[in-house]
Amino acid sequence: MEIAFVSFQFRDPRDPLFESEREVETNVEKLLSDHGIRSITGERSTGESITDAVRREIERSDCLVAIMTRRDELASGDRWTTSDWVKAELEWAHTSHKRAIALIEQGVEVGGPVPARGFIPLDRGNLLPALMALSGTIGRWRREAGSSRIVRLLPDEIGELVRQDR
Repeated sequence: MEIAFVSFQFRDPRDPLFESEREVETNVEKLLSDHGIRSITGERSTGESITDAVRREIERSDCLVAIMTRRDELASGDRWTTSDWVKAELEWAHTSHKRAIALIEQGVEVGGPVPARGFIPLDRGNLLPALMALSGTIGRWRREAGSSRIVRLLPDEIGELVRQDR
């Protein structure tokens, strides 16, 4: 595993939750980096659905980590929506048969198949349990995926014979 797509909602820097949202995303990207995995993210868009460019980025990734944080409070109170964009990116990862996990903030109503596919509870006030669980998930995915190695046969003549004979 080399590349992870990190899906999160973009917030206006003036939004009171901007800093804590950025903290979650930064910690997830650092954790992935510590596992030797490069993070990529989608483009900022005001559209209702994900773009072809974002779909291609998800497809070229080895996995997807969706950060599903609070967006709008529901009328029932103490329950929240999350970004439709993040839900669409997660669904595209599942459609593309990618390994994917959602970190779902406490109180967020996701609906649909996301909770049934597995998720990690997220508490902004205490990120450590979610990050530890994510680290375990990434470690398991890396073991399942195996690893690739470059082998050089010496002397070069032996390597050339192997290449010719396949």
